Amino acid sequence: MYLLCLLLLPLPALAAPLNQDISAFKPWFITCLAVLLIGAVVFLLARKRARANWRSGGEMRVQSVLSLGMKEKLVLVQVEDQRLLLGITQQQITLISNLTREDPQPPPAEFAHVFETLGASDSDKK
Repeated sequence: MYLLCLLLLPLPALAAPLNQDISAFKPWFITCLAVLLIGAVVFLLARKRARANWRSGGEMRVQSVLSLGMKEKLVLVQVEDQRLLLGITQQQITLISNLTREDPQPPPAEFAHVFETLGASDSDKK
C-alpha cells in the first residue's frame, strides 16, 4: 500500500504539459526504479531465509551449551525424541552420551491420593 502511494506521489509532475522537456519525468523514474530494486532485494532475502528455515527441519534444537574453554564446549541437543550430549572441539564433534529415557516415567500421583495412602499405612501400624 505504501509502495503504491510512493509511486503515485510524483504524478502532478507528470501531468505537466507535454511541451515541457522530459526532465520532470527523469527523477520520478529513478525513484520508482530504486524503490522497486530495494523491494526486490528485500523479497529475495526473505525468500532465501525462509528456504533456509525449511531445509533445517525444525526437529532439532539446542537445549543447553556449556563452554569448557576457548574452543571446547558441551552441547545438549534435542533431536525428535532423543536427547544427545555432544562434545565439540575445533577438530571434531563427539557423541558423549545418549540421554534418552527408554521408558517414560509414570505421571506423578495426585497429592490427595498419596496423603490418603500414607495416612492409611500410619493408622495400620498403631
